[in-house]
Formats: sequence, C-alpha cells, structure tokens
Amino acid sequence: MHRLKFSCLDIILFSAFAYAISDSVKNWANYKSCSLPIHMYIIVSVISLLLFRLMHFLGQVVSGDSVENPDSVNQQNANPTSNFAWDRLNRLRAISIIQMTLMTPFFTAWTIYGTVIFVKINTGLATCDSPHQQNES
Repeated sequence: MHRLKFSCLDIILFSAFAYAISDSVKNWANYKSCSLPIHMYIIVSVISLLLFRLMHFLGQVVSGDSVENPDSVNQQNANPTSNFAWDRLNRLRAISIIQMTLMTPFFTAWTIYGTVIFVKINTGLATCDSPHQQNES
C-alpha cells in the first residue's frame, strides 16, 4: 500500500478549492444578474485545478512512490525480468499524455475564455453585480 505525499500546502490548496466551490454554490442564485456565466467559469476552473492535482497523486501511486519504503522501488527496478517496471512506465506515460493533450489545452483555452469574461465585465461591456453587493442591498 502506497501512502501519498501530502504537504501542508496540499491541505491549504484543497481548503481553498472547497471554499471557492462552496462560496460559488452558496451564491449561485445571486449570479442571475450576470450577463456572462462567470459562476460556471469559477466552478469549472477550480475543478480543473483539482483534477490536475489529483493526476499528480495518481502519478505517485502508479509510479510506486512510497513514503513507507522508497527502497522497494529500487529493488523492483533492479530485477530486469520484471514486467512491473514497464507496466508502471506505460501507465505514467498515459497519465502524462492525458495531461498534456487534453487537460492542459482545455485549461489554457478555459483561462483565455475567463480572461475575456473578466475584461468584458471590468470594461462595462457586460454587467455582473457582485453577489456580496446584492446581499448588502
């Protein structure tokens, strides 16, 4: 059994993800005044970042990175007749291909789309009242 390498930064990151999603869901009805789907942009962006981080952890599990016994990986690699190393390499390659051919181009295009939304709102081409402003009224 492999343990994942969590750091304090991972806890902060996942807490920020949870807060961003819960705040957007809580204020979902307040986004009705927006002429552009900024609430959907925020949710999809956070979920995309979460998927990137989960792919990182999946890579740790597939590669055999272990906090408990890091020498076990070296012992498995020392055995030239073991097919486990090739299977592991193919799985890691598949994860990398998914990240580079699907996730990265999607996130890049999504970020450009979000930038256009924010520019339109900030320049006044589109309207969107802040959910916090609406709650104060």
